Amino acid sequence: MGDGDAAHVSGWVKKFGATNFVFPVGNGTVERTVAISNLSASSEFNARYLATTPNPTLLQLPLRVVDPYEYWPLTRTSGGTAQVTLNWDRSKVYFPNYILPDLSVAGWSGSLWVENGVIGTAVGNAAITGTITSNAISTFIMFTFGSRSYVLPVTLTSFTANKKDDNVLVEWTTEKEINLSHFIVERSDDGTSFYAIGRVNGRNIGKTESYQLTDGKPVQNIAYYRLRSVDLDGKESLSRIATVMSAQGNDKLVLVNNPAHNKITLLATGNLTGEFNYQLILINGQVIKSGKLPVQNGGYYDINLDNNVKPGTYSLKVVDNKQAFYFKVLVF
Repeated sequence: MGDGDAAHVSGWVKKFGATNFVFPVGNGTVERTVAISNLSASSEFNARYLATTPNPTLLQLPLRVVDPYEYWPLTRTSGGTAQVTLNWDRSKVYFPNYILPDLSVAGWSGSLWVENGVIGTAVGNAAITGTITSNAISTFIMFTFGSRSYVLPVTLTSFTANKKDDNVLVEWTTEKEINLSHFIVERSDDGTSFYAIGRVNGRNIGKTESYQLTDGKPVQNIAYYRLRSVDLDGKESLSRIATVMSAQGNDKLVLVNNPAHNKITLLATGNLTGEFNYQLILINGQVIKSGKLPVQNGGYYDINLDNNVKPGTYSLKVVDNKQAFYFKVLVF
């Protein structure tokens, strides 16, 4: 008859003997199996499947996180060691965006989630399906997925900032908020120094969420916005930077991305036109990169960074025969 989503046990399953076994357990709607293999002796095991992993913050290094969405109580009444194989299937239960080489089988020791080790690495795709197998272990209580690296507390699907009348409307959309405390919207007027302009609490509902915040401070020339996501454990992540220009038609050259990586992007506002030369200069005065930057009637212009431009702080000088622009650029 087999097993599957339509035929599995929503409760305990018992196994006797020394052979490999896949427990056909689930939640009554989907099957979420757990397997044991390479038993060292004839044994008696009991297993079931449950949602919402208990005590997810009680961890022993090198574990940094455990999967909060599902776990398997797996107990041994008698017998020896065995290996435990867990599987994930994102079409059935959401699986965090773990990095597979950092993934391990996490077992509950009675007071902490500990790493039970793996053979090789996890097999599969974190966004679809996969499996991971523990080393031979002798303590059997509960099992779930563990990771040696953090998962960001939120998946940011969009982040924009746009002028609306005399204000700037900052909007963002998230998916699968996990353990999220709040967002901080930050602004910079020079592309380097950011300051907080507002805080919005996370919702942690697990669905697609939309947020917005209005900045009432006037934009004199250009303003830079970014979003800081802060989870309940204090870990943070930053969004990309969004830029907003003032409505004034001044002919200027503006640095768009700071910090910069791979390229520096400049925005020529108004009808700025000229045959510019640029120099990227270290703080000791050494010119690391130079070249020409022809500008015609505004628009965006890129200065590509090669391997000679190492991470650090630079001065960028852009001049023609009538005007000059100077910028402080952080390269990472």
